[in-house]
Amino acid sequence: MRISNRWTLEILVNKRPLKEYEIPDSVLGISASSALKSYVVEGRRKKFCNSATFVAVPSLGTYYNIKISPGTTHEIAARVFVDGSSDGFFTNKCNSSFIMKGFYNRNATMMYNFFFEKTNWIETDNVQNAEFGGYGAISVYFYKIKHIYETSLEYNSDKTFEEVKVPEAKKSFDVALTTKFSNGIESHCSDPWEMIITENDPLAVLHINYRSVDWFYIKGISIQENSMQVAIASTSNKNLTTTVDTKNEVIPKETSDTEDKTSIDKTVKKNRRRKRYQEIIVLLDSDDDDTREVMELD
Repeated sequence: MRISNRWTLEILVNKRPLKEYEIPDSVLGISASSALKSYVVEGRRKKFCNSATFVAVPSLGTYYNIKISPGTTHEIAARVFVDGSSDGFFTNKCNSSFIMKGFYNRNATMMYNFFFEKTNWIETDNVQNAEFGGYGAISVYFYKIKHIYETSLEYNSDKTFEEVKVPEAKKSFDVALTTKFSNGIESHCSDPWEMIITENDPLAVLHINYRSVDWFYIKGISIQENSMQVAIASTSNKNLTTTVDTKNEVIPKETSDTEDKTSIDKTVKKNRRRKRYQEIIVLLDSDDDDTREVMELD
């Protein structure tokens, strides 16, 4: 996915990006409460996309990489979060794409690869709001660099991250997949380490939510299983100065012949009637106090 024709985030499987689906709240229904939407910061305002980006996970145990790019400036550093957790490292400053295969331990002597697996559930109604990212999502936060200096890492082989356990609550009930980590492989780096100091607030935040194939079918969303791992061309949707590139739009466009509309439209209408009461509860229960400006997609 791409925002403002600059910030990019992709999930790679076998070196190819998973196909992305832009899904609005009207299709997500009660699942909208657990979906994260990307945004850019302009002044003191967050300009949110009006749709959340999703990918379908091919199968359990699938290993994946994360590809990001901050655009054309080298004064940007990024931090990646998976299911709301991070290893604490910023990516190297650069003006080209960066691929992350996993998280590092404290002194970066071991690297633990990402792969998709079933969620570990815990029985509690108390859902802690993650400060960064969230369950069932891969996120990248882009920051402006203030200062960089060389440093040495203290020896500590412990990991700084943990595999998440998801509370059985309404805000996370459909997050049936989360990320697990491999046993770890040795990592060696002869270059000196750099300490990166950034601004406190990010310039852009990108989220890609991931779900099982069954989740898409339950939502009535048609996906192409045989092309999940095949890169496809992006299309650009513009609104004022903000651009969002999408891989696939799941809202059927208006046609003169109603029979030409996809099954998504019919399924959504039926599901919305059945779940209207639940949707109202979720909206009233929202604890998000952020001032949001929605970016309309043409």
